[in-house]
Amino acid sequence: MKTSVVIATYNGEEYIEEQLETIKNQTRTVDEVLVFDDLSQDGTALLITNFIEKYALSNWNLIVNKANKSYSRNFYEGVSQATGDIIFCCDQDDIWNEKKVENMVACFEENSKIQVLSGNYSYKIDKSLPVSMQFYYKAENFKNHFNTTVKSVRFSSKGVFSGGGPGWTLAIRKEYFNKISPFYSPVFSHDGFFNTFSSMDRVCFKYLGETGEFRRYSGSTSDSSLVHTNEKLNRELLLTKNYLERVKIAQNYLEQKEEVNVKQQQKILFKQSKALKARQNYYLEKNLRSLFRVLYSWKSFNPVWVVKDVLNYGTLGKSEQ
Repeated sequence: MKTSVVIATYNGEEYIEEQLETIKNQTRTVDEVLVFDDLSQDGTALLITNFIEKYALSNWNLIVNKANKSYSRNFYEGVSQATGDIIFCCDQDDIWNEKKVENMVACFEENSKIQVLSGNYSYKIDKSLPVSMQFYYKAENFKNHFNTTVKSVRFSSKGVFSGGGPGWTLAIRKEYFNKISPFYSPVFSHDGFFNTFSSMDRVCFKYLGETGEFRRYSGSTSDSSLVHTNEKLNRELLLTKNYLERVKIAQNYLEQKEEVNVKQQQKILFKQSKALKARQNYYLEKNLRSLFRVLYSWKSFNPVWVVKDVLNYGTLGKSEQ
């Protein structure tokens, strides 16, 4: 099987070299590495160029986009251009285990049902995060246990949050990517897109062995601790709107699957749509009653969202000042 790694970068000079090192040092050499830089304003592109030249990596290529595409489309179009049978997605600031590619490719080779595979990981926690988030990630590390099992990931009550893991742990068969590609929309992150559709199709799996460290720090893509209250409010409203659109796309996809029974999945998505509308009202009304409506639907959300919504309650009133 030919392997590709697709990396999407933007202003990632702080950690990009460490990330590249962990790809270069894989026990199974990657056949193709494509780095798509989204017009970084720092030295990211230069660092990547120098890294490729330093190690004479003839199978690595840096492509600097002519216009900023955004995180989601940059990954999606990058995977479209990759030529591997198995395509690994890679962020710019995490740390891959040296046997990640070797172990995950073996899973694909041993089980033809696997179309999307994620991996287990630990959190690398930076002290710049709020204490509450540090505690959450430490608790997750404590609960986690690595083994070589591969498990099926079902489409759960979490609906479009379903899936095996974050984008940097994911690998996808190019053949399956081509199948679901017509349903892509920028409202999806690349990992949300792959996870949602593969879990609905019952072809999503998770390798429980260690694949690396997920760096969490203030300023990372998923951290909003430094965002101004008004910006945070608008960000959460936009995020909720995007997830409502994800639900609609997933519902449309299920309507076309006449050969299988999708009633349970449709029921999950209907409940999730109601839960997301409750969250939308919470950020508009900014009161305790609307927060309770969100908490009542906690099973429809990613746990991080629930923690975030509770923490945001104390600051929502400031947005009106």
